[in-house]
Amino acid sequence: MARRRGSKRVPLIGNLALLMFALAGIWTIGLFKFAQTIPDTVEDRNTRTDAIAVLTGGSGRLDEGLELLSQDMAERLFVSGVHKSNDVRNLLDHSKRRPTDLQSRIVIGNAINTVGNADETAAWSHRENVKSLRLVTGAYHMPRSLLEFAHAMPEVSLIPHPVFPARVKLQNWWTYPGTAALITSEFNKFLLAWTRHGVEFLLMGKRPRKRVAEPGKAPTNQAAKWQRHAEFPLLDLQWVLFFVDGSVRSRYGAAVGASAGGHARSGPSLVAHAVLCAQGPRRSRF
Repeated sequence: MARRRGSKRVPLIGNLALLMFALAGIWTIGLFKFAQTIPDTVEDRNTRTDAIAVLTGGSGRLDEGLELLSQDMAERLFVSGVHKSNDVRNLLDHSKRRPTDLQSRIVIGNAINTVGNADETAAWSHRENVKSLRLVTGAYHMPRSLLEFAHAMPEVSLIPHPVFPARVKLQNWWTYPGTAALITSEFNKFLLAWTRHGVEFLLMGKRPRKRVAEPGKAPTNQAAKWQRHAEFPLLDLQWVLFFVDGSVRSRYGAAVGASAGGHARSGPSLVAHAVLCAQGPRRSRF
């Protein structure tokens, strides 16, 4: 009897090890694919938008936003993620700008993460009837920012305007430990946001949101690349969940798919339900 139990454990452990190895390989490929979506230039410097949004938290972002505003690239500037102790005058003093020049055209928000950045910018844009927005943030932060902003404000056309901190080495990034750790962290946060949107799509029937495009124009090459990366997870996630859940059912039987109430769930929704329950009622802070 003991031998039979032991013989059952060996293939189970082997299959789990194979699954973990495959998932690690998929994650590594995804990381390098993600790194390819990080912009290395500002593709559109000339289109004027209704507003500019700057996400604080990195060097050069606020200065770039103020420079764009001083060039009249938009009528208003929304600075998201400012500490509550600061006001517009303090920001301008810190950036060595004359307050009288731009102060009346700047609004600040107090978000503490990227989801909050998107939510408070969306609320402000709705109040101000903003239809086009130039998004200023670090290049490494741009893919996740675009994912969250397009999800929060699908009616607004977004133009990415990355800045490039000197400490972040995008060329051969894997050879620089600091940059590699930063991009890896961004990729993991992107996956969490990606999964959250996919779960909403699966469970709530929400359609993929409109993606990045220049106002009145087709998406640029870089914007189209972000569009594919933002939208294909919503489709691919269904196949991943179906495959994982199907593997569980084939090995352990359909009884695994029954909920506490005894109702069987379809392939994708079983795992998606587990993901949602694990996430809990509070929204991810990434």
